[in-house]
Amino acid sequence: MNGAGREIKKARSAWTEKRLIAEKAAAAAIAAAIELDEARDAGGGEERERERERERERERRSDEMGMFDRIRCNYPMPLDGANALTYQTKDTPAQLLDNYEIRGDGTLWHQSVDYDDGANSPFEPVRFTGDIRFYGRLVPSGWVEWLAIFAEGRLTSLSLIENRST
Repeated sequence: MNGAGREIKKARSAWTEKRLIAEKAAAAAIAAAIELDEARDAGGGEERERERERERERERRSDEMGMFDRIRCNYPMPLDGANALTYQTKDTPAQLLDNYEIRGDGTLWHQSVDYDDGANSPFEPVRFTGDIRFYGRLVPSGWVEWLAIFAEGRLTSLSLIENRST
């Protein structure tokens, strides 16, 4: 075997050794994560079970109902007929066909909808900070999309992003 052949054999051997070390480290990390999850699941008792039940309910509702919420805007909008529409959004926390409303004073309100018994909760103010994009159809044909920016539940900016009305 010439010098180049020996160097290639050494490099392969070193690479194989490093790969084995990495695989052992990955296996140890996975085992530690599984152990941590099992320990976490064993602790917490009733509170952990309540959280699991809430998560199952959220998943059930999102699977059955779709992945968006409805939003109405009573804040003045610079497009004729825009305030009369009910829009859809995927930027709210849960997207469970709940209702949101931007009031005339720029505050954001939320109403939970219970489709099992038909009862809706009353609207409550939301201290949301972030962006909400919402979109809908104009009659007779067209599409509009808005961007509302909130700080602590108060509208700081409302912009028309897209207007495909005919």
